[in-house]
Amino acid sequence: MKHLFLIIFLFVSALSYCQNMLDSYIDIAINNSPLIKTKYNDLLAKKEDIKAKVSLENPELSVSLLPKPMMNVNGEQIASVSIMQMFPWFGTLSNNRKMLECETQSAYWTLVNSLNDIIYNVKILYYDMTLLNCQIKTLENQKQILQQIKETLIIDYASKGQNSIPNLNNIEIKKEELDLEILTLQTTLNTKKQQFNNLLHQNLQDEILLLYTINND
Repeated sequence: MKHLFLIIFLFVSALSYCQNMLDSYIDIAINNSPLIKTKYNDLLAKKEDIKAKVSLENPELSVSLLPKPMMNVNGEQIASVSIMQMFPWFGTLSNNRKMLECETQSAYWTLVNSLNDIIYNVKILYYDMTLLNCQIKTLENQKQILQQIKETLIIDYASKGQNSIPNLNNIEIKKEELDLEILTLQTTLNTKKQQFNNLLHQNLQDEILLLYTINND
């Protein structure tokens, strides 16, 4: 029972690690995306347009002399003072606001769609790379098992004084097949890593942390 709990704990921990790494890469892709920056700035501009274009113009103070000035008892000219305000039609204000709100909503959903596209592409590529990495790890393990079988056969037959070891060639052939499969998968993985780095707008050769790491030593 203890072993079962340990296996479950390790499995959940591995999934949590994978998800945390994926979330980090999603953040990097979003923060480094020129498209997202452009869409976000466009949304902010639309919001500012609503404040600027819908608000009334500032009042203007106008001081003017009367065409035929009236004279007071002291003989001084009387000036007229008026406050001028440009009042657009309220119907125009309402229509402008609705139009600007629609444009802002459109900019918002354009930004959301761009974010969703990036998140989707990052997840798909990351899961593809993780799967390839797991396949490579499995084949590496199979190759190690074959090597152990080969060494055991050599030791057993050497202890019996026999030089001819059956199935040894078959083991070598199988190992070569595994090497070819590993090479093919590794090539595909390297290509996807470059695509992933390009999606994150970082160096194409940057290392990507996956659920399994391949030891090339």
